[in-house]
Amino acid sequence: MLRPRVIWQSLGMGLGLLGIVLVAWSGWLYHFAAAADTTDETSAFWIAAGSFMLLLAGATLLLAVHYFRRGRRRAPERRAP
Repeated sequence: MLRPRVIWQSLGMGLGLLGIVLVAWSGWLYHFAAAADTTDETSAFWIAAGSFMLLLAGATLLLAVHYFRRGRRRAPERRAP
């Protein structure tokens, strides 16, 4: 049986990996903005999409730290009745 501590730590690690992927994805979207013509409205779209992904990545990483820390706390021990 899995302990709740292991579940919270696994959730935190999974969200951390997702956050790292989202940061890389936002960099890829910013690359499209740099490659687009400066007079084209698509560069504004790529900048907006990259910024949204960066904000989403930041929120995901904050949640990852929260859940990982939650799993690291020592739960009170149960006593048999």
